[in-house]
Amino acid sequence: MNNGIGKAIVFLDGSNMFWASKEVKASKQLADYRIDYNKLIQKLREACSPNIVRTYYYGSIPPQAPPKQESYYSKLQILGIKVRLRKLQHQGDTYTEKGVDMLLAMDMLSLAYNNAFDTAILVSHDQDFVELVERVQALGKIVKVVGFKDMVSHELRKSCDDFVDLWDSWERIQFDKQKDNSIPLADIEPPKEITNG
Repeated sequence: MNNGIGKAIVFLDGSNMFWASKEVKASKQLADYRIDYNKLIQKLREACSPNIVRTYYYGSIPPQAPPKQESYYSKLQILGIKVRLRKLQHQGDTYTEKGVDMLLAMDMLSLAYNNAFDTAILVSHDQDFVELVERVQALGKIVKVVGFKDMVSHELRKSCDDFVDLWDSWERIQFDKQKDNSIPLADIEPPKEITNG
């Protein structure tokens, strides 16, 4: 296994973090809480690896996306984040996200096989990624999981090489419109998926 010094790639489960931000909002009794992904990546460079070479954001989009949502993803791309999307599936009166976890898993495994990174930084709370973590570790890679400690699956925390808790940094990575509106691309709002199925 490598020693964690080398190239790192971030795999960011966008929808999962969207719902996590809602839990932070409720827990802290805030009027609003949104994560500024630019600030989050800065935090990851300090806490996980200074050698982050790429960040992938995984999410979903309705068949006919509103301009605001398309603008959101465009801003992420301008920040240098590679956006990977799947279409939301219409079921009755709701939309359900399908195939996003699989897309993330396929990308991480493929990049691991091709030695594109030494360390994978998985930003998610989802227990479904336990097997992925173990398979990537079997290829000699280090896998770090990042999230809010009370929301992360116990099994996911046990499987990874290192866990980085965001609770102590929730204010630091928060999008603040009043303070940040002079910073280019700071006004980024997550799309509102109706259900993450």
